[in-house]
Amino acid sequence: MTNGVDSILYDPGGSFRQVDDYGVNVHNSQDAYSGSSVRDFISYNKSKDVKVSVQTFSLSVNQANLIMNNIDVRGGAPGGLCASAVYDVIKGIGPFKGLKHTYWPPSLEEQLK
Repeated sequence: MTNGVDSILYDPGGSFRQVDDYGVNVHNSQDAYSGSSVRDFISYNKSKDVKVSVQTFSLSVNQANLIMNNIDVRGGAPGGLCASAVYDVIKGIGPFKGLKHTYWPPSLEEQLK
């Protein structure tokens, strides 16, 4: 996600690792990665044979900033709570106003279609 200035990849409860300047895979305890792209995320997960679904939404700068702030406040999540954590950071903002809470990734994916 980007607000036009900063970009962040949020993978709560996930296994994504960002490669640092020394080629080392680093896990961020907040599950948020600056400078990583969706392409990095897709590549990483496909290498692990994990299904990846990408959906694109238009957000205002203010909406993107609200979500980024929510990520900072919410932080990461343990495995199994990924969909719940994503819901927590996007609920009620822009195109996500009608979402219902779920713990199940396929349910969240279906609501976002």
